[in-house]
Amino acid sequence: MANNGMNETSVLKGIPLRLDSAMKGCQTAFPPGIQTLPIRNATYGQADIQNKLVALDAPYKGAQTLHSAIRQFALDKKGYVQAAEQFLADLKAALAGAVGSDNELLGQWGFKVARPKKPLTSEQNATRAAKARETRKKRGTKGSRQKAAIKGADPASVTITPGVPGVIVTKDGSTPPPPPPPPAGH
Repeated sequence: MANNGMNETSVLKGIPLRLDSAMKGCQTAFPPGIQTLPIRNATYGQADIQNKLVALDAPYKGAQTLHSAIRQFALDKKGYVQAAEQFLADLKAALAGAVGSDNELLGQWGFKVARPKKPLTSEQNATRAAKARETRKKRGTKGSRQKAAIKGADPASVTITPGVPGVIVTKDGSTPPPPPPPPAGH
C-alpha cells in the first residue's frame, strides 16, 4: 500500500482503465512525425492531450483516494470512538467537579445535568419493601442476627482404632451410620 492511501495493486476497470491506458499511450507511443491531432473541432498537441487526459482522470483518482480514506476510517473508527468517549467522560467529570453535577452549564456543553431523585410515594416504598422481602426469601438470604442464631451441634471427635478402617466415634461413644454409597455411573 502506498503512502497516498491508494492501493497500487488494485485493478482499474471501465473509464479509469481506458484513461490510464490512453495516458500511457500518449507518453510512450505518440505517432512520430505528428505534431497535432484534430479532435472535435479542436487541435491538440501531445502535451495538450496528456493534460486533457489527466484532467479527465482526476475525479476518478480523487474518488479512489476518498474510498481508500473511508475504508481506513472504518477500520480505525473503534479507536476514534473509544478515545472520544474517554475524553468526553473526563471532560464531564472535570466540569462537574468545577461547577457541580447539577449545574445547568453542563447542559450547554452537551452533557446531562444531574437531577435530584423524586422521593418515592408510600405505595412505592411498600412495593419496594415487599419485593425485597420476597427476593431475600427466595434466595435464602439471612441477616447477621439470623446467622448468629444458627448453631450446629458440637463437632464429632474422631478416634482411630488400629486395624478397623474408617470408624468414627462421637463424644457420646456412638457410631453414626456409614455414608451412602456414591451414585452408580460416577
